[in-house]
Amino acid sequence: MTDPTFETLRLDWPSDAIVRLVLDRQDSGNALGTQLIEDLRAAAAMLRFRSQVKVAILTAEGKFFCAGADLKETDKPPHWLWSLRDLMDEIEGLPFPVIAAINGICRGGGTELALAADLRLIATSTAMGLPEIRFGALPAAGGFNRLVPLVGPARAKQMIMTAEPVPATEAVRIGLAEEAVADADLQTRALALAEQIAGHAGYATRAAKLIIDRSMQLSVSDGLAWEYQVVDTMATPEERTEEVQKAMAASATYAKLFKR
Repeated sequence: MTDPTFETLRLDWPSDAIVRLVLDRQDSGNALGTQLIEDLRAAAAMLRFRSQVKVAILTAEGKFFCAGADLKETDKPPHWLWSLRDLMDEIEGLPFPVIAAINGICRGGGTELALAADLRLIATSTAMGLPEIRFGALPAAGGFNRLVPLVGPARAKQMIMTAEPVPATEAVRIGLAEEAVADADLQTRALALAEQIAGHAGYATRAAKLIIDRSMQLSVSDGLAWEYQVVDTMATPEERTEEVQKAMAASATYAKLFKR
């Protein structure tokens, strides 16, 4: 299947199961202008229904991951902010896990975009931040609600109210990112993580994401009921048998290696 061509975004396929979404608006710091938002939304809508996709990597070309909203774009349509909010929801709501490989400067809407991913790997030389308050604005594309569960209310207040960027190692320490990786190794590590996840049953990975995301909104009893329901219906008996056989075959191969 041929992918459409996007003006500000490139799709790479390291494998049939892994797609890399590469922001490519380097002359504007990969800022979230109208076209980039539209391209990302179109790509997300298309990939949602690609059953072979098991993992997506969200990253960028150049020195910026994403500089945030494009402040130089003065002719934004009236619905621009709603489109930005919808984009964050669509990235977060993709049925497969999304890994943000934060390769460069990540500010404002760029940080909100990274927060919409499931996992965040950050280059050691860079930082994440929410500077909107300096401009008399706030991270209104979901920044509050996605940040607080990760870092807690006090740290979220500090980040938003001071507008100070958080360096990579500190981002990991407070739970804003999962790993800080040397710049030269970031893409390799992101792909290795994606390959590890993609090596498992796609139905199980999708179900795990669905259960975890939904359970955070439910009581323990309702969360358990939801968990049982999803696990019981996530695959056919034939699909489960196939995965068990694969695992047993792999275990037998490992056992032979250890005996040598």
